[in-house]
Amino acid sequence: MSGPVVDVHAHWFPPGYRHALTEVRDRYGSCESLDRALADRRVGTIPEFTDLDLRRGLLDGAGITTQILSLSTPHVWHPLVAAREQLTQTFNDGCAAARDSDARLRFFATLPLPFVPESVAEWERARALPGYAGVAVPTHVDGTGWDDPRWTTLLEELDRAGTTVLVHPDGFCVRGLLTDYYLDWTVGAPFEDTLCAMKLVHSGVVDRFPGIRWIVPHLGGLVPMVLDRVDRLWALNRDEVGGDRPPSEGLRRLFYDTANTTPATLRLAAEVFGADRLVFGTDFPYVDRHDLGRPVREVLATLAGGDQILSGSAAFDSGREHVR
Repeated sequence: MSGPVVDVHAHWFPPGYRHALTEVRDRYGSCESLDRALADRRVGTIPEFTDLDLRRGLLDGAGITTQILSLSTPHVWHPLVAAREQLTQTFNDGCAAARDSDARLRFFATLPLPFVPESVAEWERARALPGYAGVAVPTHVDGTGWDDPRWTTLLEELDRAGTTVLVHPDGFCVRGLLTDYYLDWTVGAPFEDTLCAMKLVHSGVVDRFPGIRWIVPHLGGLVPMVLDRVDRLWALNRDEVGGDRPPSEGLRRLFYDTANTTPATLRLAAEVFGADRLVFGTDFPYVDRHDLGRPVREVLATLAGGDQILSGSAAFDSGREHVR
């Protein structure tokens, strides 16, 4: 391994984030998602989610030269825009401060969705901060997908700037089906990845905003497994599905991070998408909490051109915005 290793999918909670959650509750009142965030142990008590010294040691051991931080679930869908702005600004400023203490750390900015003008304003502010690398958005905004026309103004701005956008699950749970056994995350999260990728393509978002460089996590969820089925059913049901090209063409224009690293899954994704559509991600600290080197070794041992995948260059080098 001779070149840079860029981890595009890693999570962190800044030190002030939990305090901001409490402050928002006291100032603006609570809501279901805020209560859930305050009860989540990851936000304040699991060291791997908050301790930068611990993280630095793991990055050193794995040879990861850059890690891009993004907000983990749960997003807080507070109905007041001021509450959303406080939380997203706290996160983005906290990540910029982490960058000041360790040049390896960058971040994907989070935005005060569903408020579009305020999201554009926060994106403009955050992209001037040290360590800005792009934007991270949930796979759905409190149940509303990225195919909804309400996001057009924001997507136009991100498109013009050539922004890298990481999508990430926000907790998919069908009552009675995925409630038990942690199934909302073990299989629910890949369902979200799959649904988001499919909607981006079927709705024409990928075509209308070609400057956005979308990264779908976890190797695209179920997409590698069902790509042939998707095309075959599109051919049989074109009037219902829509579109004048096989969906696989659009799905192969997205990027997919490798945060699902086994030799079998990596080989399948590289075969159906092309290795040039893969970028390295760990999903730290949800996976490999104590050994960040394993996903690096898996990519190098399994895929030809593994160094290029580890560098993250596919998702950044051709864009107008660059990792800073």
